[in-house]
Amino acid sequence: MKFVSWLVGSKPKSPELKEAEAAFSETERKDIEAHYNVVYKQFQAAYLGGRGAAPKGLDARHLGLLVGPLWGCLEPLLAADVFTLLASPDDGLVHLEQLLITKAKLERLGEDACLDTTFRMLDVHREGELRADALAAGMVSGVRMSLAAAAAVNAAAAGPGAGAAAGAAGAGGLGVAAGAKSAVGAGAGAAEAGAGQGGAAAAQEVAEQEAAVAIAAAVKALDGSSLMQQALAVCRGALLPQEPASSSSPSPPSAAASTLSSGGGWTPELKSARMSPDEYRRWTKRCPALHKALAGLLRHVGSAPTAAAATSGTASGTGTPGQGLAAGVGQGRGGGAGGGGGGGGPTATTPSSSGGSTHRQASAVLAQQYRHELPPVLAQLGKLSVSATLLQPMWMWLLSARLPPAQRCEWRLLFSSARDGKSFNTFFGRVSATPGPTLLLIRDKGGALFGGYASQPWAKSGNFYGDVSCAIFSLLPAVQVYPATGINDNIQWCGVGFSQLPGGLGFGGAAGARGHFALYVEPSLDSGMSRPIATFGNSSSLASEQVFQIDTLECWLLQPPEDEDAASGSDNNHGGGPRRGGGGSSSILDKAAEDRAIMKMAGMNLHSEGVRDEPLEED
Repeated sequence: MKFVSWLVGSKPKSPELKEAEAAFSETERKDIEAHYNVVYKQFQAAYLGGRGAAPKGLDARHLGLLVGPLWGCLEPLLAADVFTLLASPDDGLVHLEQLLITKAKLERLGEDACLDTTFRMLDVHREGELRADALAAGMVSGVRMSLAAAAAVNAAAAGPGAGAAAGAAGAGGLGVAAGAKSAVGAGAGAAEAGAGQGGAAAAQEVAEQEAAVAIAAAVKALDGSSLMQQALAVCRGALLPQEPASSSSPSPPSAAASTLSSGGGWTPELKSARMSPDEYRRWTKRCPALHKALAGLLRHVGSAPTAAAATSGTASGTGTPGQGLAAGVGQGRGGGAGGGGGGGGPTATTPSSSGGSTHRQASAVLAQQYRHELPPVLAQLGKLSVSATLLQPMWMWLLSARLPPAQRCEWRLLFSSARDGKSFNTFFGRVSATPGPTLLLIRDKGGALFGGYASQPWAKSGNFYGDVSCAIFSLLPAVQVYPATGINDNIQWCGVGFSQLPGGLGFGGAAGARGHFALYVEPSLDSGMSRPIATFGNSSSLASEQVFQIDTLECWLLQPPEDEDAASGSDNNHGGGPRRGGGGSSSILDKAAEDRAIMKMAGMNLHSEGVRDEPLEED
């Protein structure tokens, strides 16, 4: 059977279609066509005029079924534009031909074709330029997809029945409808039955169903308003780059947040600003997260697990809202159906005999399926209040997209001045005792949020070191990323213990001039400096003022040491299977510590918060 022959008939194939077909293998093309046909049959069955009268194509709802559960994470403005981009202007439906062309451009025809396509996805006003509303919608959608993918993977990894048991303990921490818990229980029963009768295929279908429910629940539970506030900071940096990060008048962090929440972020300048295709290309080199998220939007079209879920009608994020609302969010990495972090990690459930084997296989397949969207696991939070953590989901999503895969798995909070006090000895002792790439985050007393990525471990030295993969950045009031320019080697500075040299930590600059750093932290941890420096090409200070007062400082380890990583096997690897909770404690709440942290940062109300937390290991 000739590929898409039923669609194009005797009509000659366009050059675009020929190029797209050549980009995929015959097996891949058949998988895409089979997946499309499965969803099209559902469209026919639901068509009001009857199966025979149904036009050839998919409407927006069935496109969501085809794309998979993450479609439900898109902001309506962005979802409508993506559908318009894929739909035929003749009948307003999505045909296999255009779907294949777009998928090839996003995944197989090179970076230029991919950039052009993601730009068109964001060009909701069809002006050939991007506006702030489209960029903000894209940012919010990308963070939702990341957090929802984590909820899906860990809901499936928690095991049949684990969510219902933990949900009862959590007492419905998200305030979900009463019928949600019964839906989770029903899903658990189906998983046990499937494992006994149909083996791996049935277990995979149940895992997909749990994932779809988890994603729908995560989307409903996320605090969209806080995400939009942070997205506006991204828009300011992208569309108004000429504005220095420190241009706003100093104000306390609470005042800055109040200004954003009151709508002050939508200034006339921001509303009128535009981004050209060339500017978009340059911006994505510094901030690739949004482009990467959109480039992967059709990744699951044609995949066997997603097609199987589509057959059962569970893949769409636009499915019935009451379909087990608590499942994914509550389970998260902790397995609690009712939320509140009241569930254990994936190791808390022990499915019996063959059922356990097929379940583990299904959850591993699901982890592979969503590995590109997964955010890092946040670990070693200790007793720190999540509200005091500077690393909010938007910032984690933005910054992790710049890093190699090994540095996007687990981030450990080595030091926080809010948790550990402003002790430089404690700070340097921890960052130097665990070598590896780190992320330094600082909020100054003017409300600015900024920091730096250090590719090399912090170690005492009287000379600059580091490499060009290092970068500095500002997050609030505007997101700007400044990679090392390569103009000199003055990248990382760690002059601890030298009486005649700057004794703190810094990025960029000249050691002989104490105040000439792109970013520098004094040994007191009370103050620092940030000035325009050629090493990173920052045109202004990252902070509220060039000499700033530190409100909060955090340092995150982005990659476990090699010896520890080897000893732990694939437990911390997103692609290798279920992700663990918080360490080796037998307490369910301890195992869910990181999950409760990331869910609360996203605005979820966790009723078990404060019951027990993972203890901080002493030096």
